Amino acid sequence: MLGYTFLAICVASWVSALIDPAPVLPKFGKPLDNLTVSVGREATFTCIVEDLGLYKVAWLRVDTQTILTIASHVITKNHRIAVTHSGHRTWSLHIRDTRETDRGWYMCQVNTDPMSSNTGFLDVVATSTEGPELEIVRVSRRHMGPYLCIASNGVPPTVSKRIVLIVHFPPKVWVGKQLEGVYEGQTVTLACRSEAFPRPITYWTRPTNEIIINDDNFKIASSSTGYESVIELTIRAVQLQDLGTFKCVAKNALGETEDTIKLNRIAAPSTTHRPNARRESKKSWISEFNQEKKAAATKGSSMGNGIDNGDGDEELTDFDSATSSSTTSRHLLVLGMATIIAILGGRFPT
Repeated sequence: MLGYTFLAICVASWVSALIDPAPVLPKFGKPLDNLTVSVGREATFTCIVEDLGLYKVAWLRVDTQTILTIASHVITKNHRIAVTHSGHRTWSLHIRDTRETDRGWYMCQVNTDPMSSNTGFLDVVATSTEGPELEIVRVSRRHMGPYLCIASNGVPPTVSKRIVLIVHFPPKVWVGKQLEGVYEGQTVTLACRSEAFPRPITYWTRPTNEIIINDDNFKIASSSTGYESVIELTIRAVQLQDLGTFKCVAKNALGETEDTIKLNRIAAPSTTHRPNARRESKKSWISEFNQEKKAAATKGSSMGNGIDNGDGDEELTDFDSATSSSTTSRHLLVLGMATIIAILGGRFPT
């Protein structure tokens, strides 16, 4: 029945060609390419026909003499077969999900008189082999991760298989420093790193051996990547009861381990500023100078020779002016005062 249908189409084309006094016959642009695909991939034959006109393009399976498509219609009942075209010039036969039974010759045919055709061969291959084995001696946690087995026989595409290696091992923990100095009111963060698989349960305990949870004084944050985990403990405003040994504990089905860090009390940083120290030093010198002056006065001595015995405010003002000068001037002033006091002591014997 299919043969008769194609024959009828051919007859109609011949009649149209006879009406045209000078018909232009179609011609193929290039031969069909032979194809090699792996099982399960799509194979696509492309047939280029110039000056197709009213003629039709059909695709056939040569070895079984099966008509697959005529023009843009799929004739075969094989649901894996499809046909597409572009501008009636480029005609493509698609064979999806190829099987080894699809191997053979395929024909692009135009219903001219005589028939013109173009053929190509489809080879369907399977990549199947047993490759070398990968042996890992003395497996450790550092061997964990994905491994890729790649196979290629020169026929695209290359295939691969991903295998993930998982190693189970008991926890290991590291706190770092074993001793930490802190002062009252300080905020301090303690970090504990662990490695284990399956992923462990990790927590901190305080000096009283109580498990620490988030509250106003303690904050716990954790993160993990692969078999590595980090749990941080932040202590806000350290108090006396927070001093002592903190413990980081990690446990899984294969074991349990811990590491400790001790918080010791240290003195808080000094808040004394240098300007205040300078003011205290200035007051000390003023007091010493006034005491020397009073001692000399009680011995009936005069504060002459360039030393003003008048208003104390003036002395303070002069001293303030002197202390606001450069460092060299202050040294000279102190030296001068010491010299004057020594002279006064020499002039007024007891």
